[in-house]
Amino acid sequence: MVANDTKEVKEGSIAGSLITWQMLEQDMQKAFGTTAITGPKRDGNMMADGNGFLSNIALVKFDWTHDTDILPERAVLKITACEKLYDMAQDLPNFKPDEVWGNCKAVNDNELSFYQNCEKVWKLPKELMVAKFYCGREFGLDGVDAGYFAIEFFDKAESRHFYNNVQESSVKEILDQLVLINTHSLKRPELFENYTNEHYINMMSSFCTEESVTKSIEECLEKHPDLEQELLAMQKMAKYFETFTNFDAKMAESCNNMRMFCHGDMWLGNMLWQKDAKGDYRMKRLIDWQLHRWGTPMEDLARLLTSAFSADEYQNRKQIYLQYYYDAFYKADERRPHALEILSRRLFDFSEPIFSLKFEENYERGFALCSTAFGPVFLCMTHKILDTIKDEKDKIDGPQNYKDKVYNMVREAARLAKKWNM
Repeated sequence: MVANDTKEVKEGSIAGSLITWQMLEQDMQKAFGTTAITGPKRDGNMMADGNGFLSNIALVKFDWTHDTDILPERAVLKITACEKLYDMAQDLPNFKPDEVWGNCKAVNDNELSFYQNCEKVWKLPKELMVAKFYCGREFGLDGVDAGYFAIEFFDKAESRHFYNNVQESSVKEILDQLVLINTHSLKRPELFENYTNEHYINMMSSFCTEESVTKSIEECLEKHPDLEQELLAMQKMAKYFETFTNFDAKMAESCNNMRMFCHGDMWLGNMLWQKDAKGDYRMKRLIDWQLHRWGTPMEDLARLLTSAFSADEYQNRKQIYLQYYYDAFYKADERRPHALEILSRRLFDFSEPIFSLKFEENYERGFALCSTAFGPVFLCMTHKILDTIKDEKDKIDGPQNYKDKVYNMVREAARLAKKWNM
């Protein structure tokens, strides 16, 4: 099912989307226990630097009639509709139009479920930098081919993208956040008894398959002959993608089949940033939780470390960041009950409080697998991603930085596949 979004926009639309002010009012009223409605000064506009490849981001100003002491003045709406995913997916070799609607629903509903459960059900640590959630609705509700959720607005927040870099201290702050995410589910497994990967599986079942990986690599071979040897090496790993279940099970081996809660999509662009007094970028919030799942942190580590700094920095200092994560996880483990401490020693081979060779091997195997899935996608989408650059300085440095990072990802995946005979 593919919806033609542009023909279904309703009266009272927010910024030309399929989501209306009436929907938003009803959802906010239910969330806050109020009868307030928005006034004549309400406003909603798409944000220039906030529109992703799967969703549109709108800033709304409410102008509430009353209860202004409990209701927010502004909110950010992340709106998922078929048009965005349809446009993005056409650059992918294995694009299947009939799967767009289902993928949109999975993307929206999985992220919505995170915000609905992260505080009340999963009781994620307060130190975790998650945006305050207001309300939202599932994709397809009441026959509307869109879904959304509303979160708090941050003034002066900026985006950093795959073609940008950030400083070492910020990367370590993100690694601290990743440790919080991972260890919480090991400390409090009872909170996740009813957790399901259903939406994630629905999203990835058509993407992480032998057919889709092979087609992506074949297209890259035509467009990037300078990466022929590396892409052919990655193509041999397509056997691990016979089905998504096979890929998922192989990835689980990178944490000794002991899964934990993961962000799932920890690229540089899936965070909100603000500049400090020195002009350095500090992470303000972790966002884009549409791929959260029960899985392995190795994929989050691989995505973060290949996107946060230059290709040279990755090659020269990768182990420093892996050591930092390892040490932080180990310290968090020491504060856990004895029984769970034993489990974590099994997980990361914590026989000594030093860098574990087994941990490094697990990371490298996980890196090779997930980069085989996503590296060719970044190659295929090069022009679409670079077309989003607006900052004049980024237009000078960004394209080469992006190319270097993606080439590094592909070359590293090929090298590690050969190293571990994958």
